[in-house]
Amino acid sequence: MRKYWKIAATTWSEVFAYRLNVWLEAFGNLLTILASIVLWMFAFEATGENTFGGYTETQMISYLLLAGFITSAISYTAQGDETADDIREGRISNYLVKPRRFSLYYFARTLTRKVFTFAFGIIAVGILLFLFRGSADINMSPFHFGSFVI
Repeated sequence: MRKYWKIAATTWSEVFAYRLNVWLEAFGNLLTILASIVLWMFAFEATGENTFGGYTETQMISYLLLAGFITSAISYTAQGDETADDIREGRISNYLVKPRRFSLYYFARTLTRKVFTFAFGIIAVGILLFLFRGSADINMSPFHFGSFVI
């Protein structure tokens, strides 16, 4: 198990080695959520109605913030690319001959990246919650929020 912690630590260092990618990914997630919110605000303004599809503007903004958080927290697709690159480049044999399970190696790397992405997702949604503090209505107890996060 100790070797997988070492893999996770190495992956964490790799992620921080590319600081520009980290900030661009966080900014991209923030921009995507912001664009969705602005489009829905325009839709509500254009119709002149208080509800759209049965949802109020406040409910829609709250939904978009939570959905954006979930999307940014779970969206990381580079593992398949990394595995394909390892196969194509012939590096996969290096992983197979080492005294560790290949699947646990990739699990440790992916989980580390997910934790990192999750942390930056919290920051991005925190910024948006601050920006839309009067427009969002997220009534959640600490218990429900913890359940949501888990």
